[in-house]
Amino acid sequence: MLSEREKSLTWQGVTPNIEMEEQLYDVTLLAQWIDPEHPLEVSDIAAVILKHIEFNWNRLACFSKAEYKSLFGVSTKQAQRLKIMIAISKRMQYNVSESITHITSPHNVFDIMKPFLLHLMHEEFYALYLNNAKTLLEIVCISRGGINATVADGRIIFNKALNLQATGIILCHNHPSGQLKESKSDIELTRNLQQFGKFIDVSILDHLIFTDNGYLSFLEKGLLS
Repeated sequence: MLSEREKSLTWQGVTPNIEMEEQLYDVTLLAQWIDPEHPLEVSDIAAVILKHIEFNWNRLACFSKAEYKSLFGVSTKQAQRLKIMIAISKRMQYNVSESITHITSPHNVFDIMKPFLLHLMHEEFYALYLNNAKTLLEIVCISRGGINATVADGRIIFNKALNLQATGIILCHNHPSGQLKESKSDIELTRNLQQFGKFIDVSILDHLIFTDNGYLSFLEKGLLS
């Protein structure tokens, strides 16, 4: 027989199954953060929020304080607590990124760049600079743009490479649309940068496209000429 808590979740569309125990724990955890003094009073709100994001905690970062209030009915103080939790989580992810100093695979790059490129409503373009030993020298934001595009200036990208005495560059940018597919302009940009890099012995090692659901690697997909 379902408990009152489970009945409430079922009414809101969370079907009791083998994942119910974990989902219940998630609801309890989020409710305790939203209002530590009265968690039971906000447990329904917590359940609605988690159902809305399909229990993917990373998606909590997609909402502003105003959206938390308008979409889910939380108070200003509660919305502020949610944003603080997200900020703390990002700080922790940045610390993990900073601990990685050697690039071994595209997935390695994805782990490093997740705090920079996930859950954005606009495009950003980054370059990772490496030496011959694939040691990460520096991460540089090349540009920030709009919802559909951003400008990646090759002069800026390679000038920084020369200053750092880097021999390899990994390009990264995000698709806020969620489309995990390279565009024609993505391919053209990568090939143009590859061609220019050959003249100064700086290789484009990979180009990763990020979405909140994963990444696409030009290297893995065979798109590097």
